[in-house]
Amino acid sequence: MRLIIGLMLSLMVPVACFAASDMNDSYIGKTIIVGSELDYPPYATVDANGNADGFSVDLIKAVANQVGIKVKFKVGPWNEVKAELEHGEIDALPLVAYSAERDKYFDFSTPHIISHAVAFVRKGQKRFRAIEDLRGKAVIVMRSDSTHEYVLFSHITDNITLTDTVGDAFKLLASGKHDFVIAPKLSGLLLLDALGLDNIEVFGEPLETYGKGYSFAVHEGNAQLLDLLNRGLALVKASGEYNLIYDKWFGHIAPREDYTEMIRQLLIAAGTALLIIIIIALWNRILRRQVLIQTAALKESELRFSATFAEAAIGLAHVGTDGRWIRVNQALCDMIGYCEEALLELTFQDITHPDDLDTDVHFVEQMLAGKINSYEPLAKV
Repeated sequence: MRLIIGLMLSLMVPVACFAASDMNDSYIGKTIIVGSELDYPPYATVDANGNADGFSVDLIKAVANQVGIKVKFKVGPWNEVKAELEHGEIDALPLVAYSAERDKYFDFSTPHIISHAVAFVRKGQKRFRAIEDLRGKAVIVMRSDSTHEYVLFSHITDNITLTDTVGDAFKLLASGKHDFVIAPKLSGLLLLDALGLDNIEVFGEPLETYGKGYSFAVHEGNAQLLDLLNRGLALVKASGEYNLIYDKWFGHIAPREDYTEMIRQLLIAAGTALLIIIIIALWNRILRRQVLIQTAALKESELRFSATFAEAAIGLAHVGTDGRWIRVNQALCDMIGYCEEALLELTFQDITHPDDLDTDVHFVEQMLAGKINSYEPLAKV
């Protein structure tokens, strides 16, 4: 049965791959139009010549290259490029956070990076001590951005001012207008540095309800292009190119976790533990072997002693501290005229002559007390 199922699967896989390849042939070698934002560093920005630049731009270039398609960028304010994708005027956006509202117009790839938003305030605004203090205050956010949606759905405030870029929002705040800005932390810090705005600072921890994965987005229903982008993203990550792109744009502000040293330490610890376990196991084996050897030697010694004891020509006995016979040999039995069974039911006092009993008992007591170091035969029996 397993063989039949295995054969069926092996036949089905090539068919599935061929179908997927056929489905996406319409994009191979073609150019797609990708929208890119003006001012959202380090994710999306423009270079000195006005060309699209940033993490998401480099990433979608690498993804397109992996699957054999070309890209051309159309740069504009976020709300404009977002609207163009909604209307099918461009093919994709490289950096879109998922929301239920956007899902009506876009299809999303696997997320390729996570972003956390924070509140930014002017320095010296001591009246704000917690995020709750911002409730009902005047906020500035970029129009149609996921932070705009966050403010609407969280109901933190209804006093909302919209700008075309995050940079414009910071400029308004720095000039003394409104109370705070909500923006992705990394983008915000880079923008503040680039704009030379030193009177704005991060306020509080990242907003718990806002931590979105950024994805590629295509027009609703464009499964062919979405499949290519997902496959290209997987190839870029598998090749290590994703890490190079990440390090280029985020390495100086949010370095990737380097697990190499951690793994090395764990391997050393695991190797040490394994070595200790092996040593303990070998030591236990050696000890068990030594115990077995000693036990065998004791048994052999006991057998030799028993044989010598039984075959001795003189009478020998093993007597307990209470005077009871524990073991006797045949020579002793012949000497005193008792069989072994009968003698073992008696004590040496039972067969000692009454005239010698006190002397012999005293002798035994002295010997047990360690006051007599040599053994002398008991008196007449």
